Amino acid sequence: MQVTFNKIIPAKNRFTCLVIIAGAIILMQNACVSPKEKYLRRHITPAILDSAKNIANAKGSYSGIQFFDSVYGQLNNPSIYDQVKRLLFMEEVSFANSAQAASEIRDTGAGYADSAAALIEATELKEALSEEYIDAFRLKGEHCLFLRQYSEAVKFISRARFISRESGDSCQTAKITALLGNVAWQQKKYSKAADLFEESVSLFNYCKSGRDRFYLVQGNMDNTGISLLRSGRPEEGIHYLKKTEQYILQNKHLCLPDTVFHYEALIVVYSNIADGFEMLNMPDSSKTYIDRAFQIKQQYLHRKLDANDYVQASGIELAMKRYGQANSFLKLAAPELMETSLVTRADWYRYKAAVSHYLGNIADEADCLKKYSLIKDTLINLNSKLLDSDPDREYEKLIKQFELEKATSKTKINQLYFYAALIILLLIVIFSIQVWQSLTKSRKLNSVLAQREAELELLLSEINARKDSEKREELFSLGLQLQESYAEKIKLRQLQISNDMHDELSASLAALRYYIGDVKGRAASEHEKIILHDIEEEISSIYENTRLYMHNLRNQALAGKYDLPGFLSDLRDRFLEKNLLQINFQADEVKLPTLSLIQNNSLYFIVKEALANIIKHSSATIADIEIRFNGSTCHFSIRDNGAVSEIKGSVRGMGLDSMETRIKEAGGKINFIAGKNGVSVQGSFQVDIDQLPDVK
Repeated sequence: MQVTFNKIIPAKNRFTCLVIIAGAIILMQNACVSPKEKYLRRHITPAILDSAKNIANAKGSYSGIQFFDSVYGQLNNPSIYDQVKRLLFMEEVSFANSAQAASEIRDTGAGYADSAAALIEATELKEALSEEYIDAFRLKGEHCLFLRQYSEAVKFISRARFISRESGDSCQTAKITALLGNVAWQQKKYSKAADLFEESVSLFNYCKSGRDRFYLVQGNMDNTGISLLRSGRPEEGIHYLKKTEQYILQNKHLCLPDTVFHYEALIVVYSNIADGFEMLNMPDSSKTYIDRAFQIKQQYLHRKLDANDYVQASGIELAMKRYGQANSFLKLAAPELMETSLVTRADWYRYKAAVSHYLGNIADEADCLKKYSLIKDTLINLNSKLLDSDPDREYEKLIKQFELEKATSKTKINQLYFYAALIILLLIVIFSIQVWQSLTKSRKLNSVLAQREAELELLLSEINARKDSEKREELFSLGLQLQESYAEKIKLRQLQISNDMHDELSASLAALRYYIGDVKGRAASEHEKIILHDIEEEISSIYENTRLYMHNLRNQALAGKYDLPGFLSDLRDRFLEKNLLQINFQADEVKLPTLSLIQNNSLYFIVKEALANIIKHSSATIADIEIRFNGSTCHFSIRDNGAVSEIKGSVRGMGLDSMETRIKEAGGKINFIAGKNGVSVQGSFQVDIDQLPDVK
């Protein structure tokens, strides 16, 4: 029996059947194409990416994205590779745009990188797109680092590092290792940062030789050196930075045609070396290197020094205690100060406060310290804002598009899909009705939950306030206990010193005095007896002073005041007898005894130290000492007619630091003036008015 086509398929259904058969053929053709081949078609070339990045850098991220999307929109069927490249470009450009705003931090939404990584994982293209997979985690890590989410940053960057190591790309591993070093740096884990930067330098040797490798190596060598400085190892840091200097000088030809980059790099290195010598309290060496940096900037780059340079120079001058020069640099930096970073401004106000303190300008010092604190608070409390873009929505759209590509073909929608659409529409209507009913019920529930939440927040705020109050009370009590413990330890230490002096020094001086007396009794000539008698008197004086020191230590330095007039009178008689030095002493004998214990004893030791300097370091024959009172101010001066012409260098060791310490204890100031006619020590301090007698 013959079966015809007309009997199997009626004429009215033939068109529908042909459509179904054509769709099946197209689906079979697509199935024969390798999935990876379809997913990895590269329509987005490196040239397109470079052009988009250049536009973003020159005109802003919006222009760059607009250009990229114009190219992307022309693709009829973008591959997974194209989609991943677009997501990574969006993440990189958006992140770079937010990072340019130094005064604030924006949340760019790391969802672009998240979407790229998820898309690669969903399509099982981790190996085929390993470079893009690494970039996705690297960008996520950079984003978290920018937001100071260090634990998340370490997690993502470490994953990128692991993938790059597995793929055998040492150059990529070096870059990611350097990024981990940046994380450790921002966490102030400088020792760990130094190790990571140094490891990245060794790995960069596997990169292709050329300009790019030179830039990366010298930059991370400099990072290693500054990390060593910050980790408290300035000697190692300076040594490593000097190696960086040699590397730059030996490979500067790699910068061509960029002929100024190595000068820029040397400026950074020399500035960091200057910081290292400043940490070692070697201001002269520090100044040498900062001068080199300034010379390169002015002589070879033909640039003027900016506010950052002047602020760094003022810090070095302060370390050298050249307050006048430091103040001059601060004045030069002031006009451009508001154009610098917050860190530079903070340093400017800190240095200005130190100069104002030295100059005695209390009002300026307080104002600078206040502004310094405000800037520090601003640096700590950075704001966090969201961009208008929604990367999560972008990711959902890409996933739906990917699923649609796998489930549908490019043929016309057949009758089956039409009925399926009707069913889905019906289900949506039913679902919408159920959702509307659920929303009506949830509104009431949300109102109750909002009220409960407000009550809970109020209760939590009360609990936190109570905890803060208890903590402050506990810290205050602990502070008092520490103060009492410290005072008790000081007392015990003073008592120990007093006992040690009594047991050792006093006994030795007594034995020496006895021995000198015995030798004097057996002396052959009268001249020897006179010399031995003078020695015996000096030892007796030392012995009495030692006993007085021990007594003061034992009684917490409150036993009494030193007798300055008596000391000078005795010393004047002894020097006149030996024709050594003529001491002229003038003082207000009514007001002098009214000085407080600290001020009296400070003045006593200043005069005593000044006379010791005159005897040891000059050939003076006359010393004039004057102490007078002008209202509530005590003025004093010690002058001689010696031959010291200048006070600098090693002469600073002649007790001048001790005198400066004493005058600070008295709450005053002191000046040292050297000239052809001798040295003059002049100072003053404020005396409490209620301590001065009412002399009519």
